[in-house]
Amino acid sequence: MSKSESAKPSPRDVMPNVARLVDEARKRYGAQHVRQCITRGMAGVPGWFYAFENGMVQGTPWTADEVTMDALRLSVAMGGRYAMVMRPPSRGGGNGSA
Repeated sequence: MSKSESAKPSPRDVMPNVARLVDEARKRYGAQHVRQCITRGMAGVPGWFYAFENGMVQGTPWTADEVTMDALRLSVAMGGRYAMVMRPPSRGGGNGSA
């Protein structure tokens, strides 16, 4: 088996719709904010970044915001194939810090 055949696919390859939503968030919020959200979500901090598509889940679910979690649960229950939630930048500084 060649190295390329055994290479694990990237999340961007497995989650193309989520990747598109992340790219849109970069345009809207800026790369620094999106990077901060993804880094915190991937580190296990709830309320920053959570996504699923094609059986892959990335980030950490929201725990304090039941409205967001209910929307995600409804998406899954209704047969949604993908979803992505990301904390918007704070209104004060625009850098996404809490």
